[in-house]
Amino acid sequence: MNILITGASSGFGKEMAIRLADEGHSVFAGMRALKGRNADVAASLEAVSGQIFPIELDVSSDAGVDSAIANLMLKLDGPLDVVINNAGIYVGGLNETISSARFQNMLNVNVLGPVRVLRSVLPNMRDQGFGTVICITSDISRLALPMSGFYSATKAALELVAETYALELAPLGLAISYRSARCI
Repeated sequence: MNILITGASSGFGKEMAIRLADEGHSVFAGMRALKGRNADVAASLEAVSGQIFPIELDVSSDAGVDSAIANLMLKLDGPLDVVINNAGIYVGGLNETISSARFQNMLNVNVLGPVRVLRSVLPNMRDQGFGTVICITSDISRLALPMSGFYSATKAALELVAETYALELAPLGLAISYRSARCI
C-alpha cells in the first residue's frame, strides 16, 4: 500500500511511519523543513527500511499542500491508498494568555491542515474509486481541561469535520474516520 502521513518528523507520525514501513508499506512521510531542521530526521527515516520516502509538506499553506500532493502523485507507483492526517500543534496555557494569532495558527494547522490535504487528495481517490483517510485527534478533544482548552477545541472540530466527510464520501467508496491519540 501507498500511505501518506502528515506530521511525520516526530511523535506519533514518525512512529507510524516506521511501523507501517516495517510492515512492508511504502510510506510518504510529510514534514516541513525537509532540507532544514528536519534533514537529519528525514535521513534517518529513509535509512529505516528503504520504504519511507520523506516529502516536503506544510499543511498550513494551500499552495504548499497542493504542490506536495501533485509531486507525490507523480512519484507514486500505484494509487494513494491511505492518508493519515497527523500534523498538529499544541499550545498550552490559560486561554486568556494565548494570543489570537497563536490560536489561529493552531486552527490553521490542526483543522484547516487536514481539510487542505483532503481537498488535494480526494479527486485522485474519487477517480480510483477507493481510499482511506484517518485524522488523528486527541483523547482530550471532548474534555474541558485547564491549560488545554484551545487545543481541545481544535481537535473536537477536526472530529466533527471528519464525521461529516465520512457521511458525504461513503457513497463514493471512500472511508474517512478519526482516531484519538493520547497527547498529554
